[in-house]
Amino acid sequence: MTFFRPLAHSPARRLRLRGALLAVVCLGMILGLWGVFTLFMFFGTLKAARMLQFVFLSLTVLFALLAIGHLVDNEGIVKVAGWVGLICGASAIYLAMGEVLNEQFGRTVLPIGEPR
Repeated sequence: MTFFRPLAHSPARRLRLRGALLAVVCLGMILGLWGVFTLFMFFGTLKAARMLQFVFLSLTVLFALLAIGHLVDNEGIVKVAGWVGLICGASAIYLAMGEVLNEQFGRTVLPIGEPR
C-alpha cells in the first residue's frame, strides 16, 4: 500500500480539494446573501399577519444557519437548519391554508394573526 501513498498527496488531488472547499465557501456566501434579502423581506411583513412574520423570520434564521454551517463546514449546524426548514415549511403551509380558508368562508377558520 505504500506505493499508492504518494498519490494521496498529488497536485491534482490538492486542486480537487481546493475546488471543493471553494464551492462550499461560495455556497455559504450565496446562502448568506439570501439571508440578508429575506431579512429585508421580513421587515416588509411587520404590518402584515403575524403568521407571515413568523414564516419570514424562520426563513431568515434558516438561511443564517445554512450559511454559517457551510462557511465553517459544520454538519451539525446544517442539520439544525434542516429542522428549522421543516418548521418554516409547515408554517408556510398553515399560512396558505389559513388565508384560503378564511377568505372562502368569510370568517376565521384558521387564525393567522390578522394585523391590527
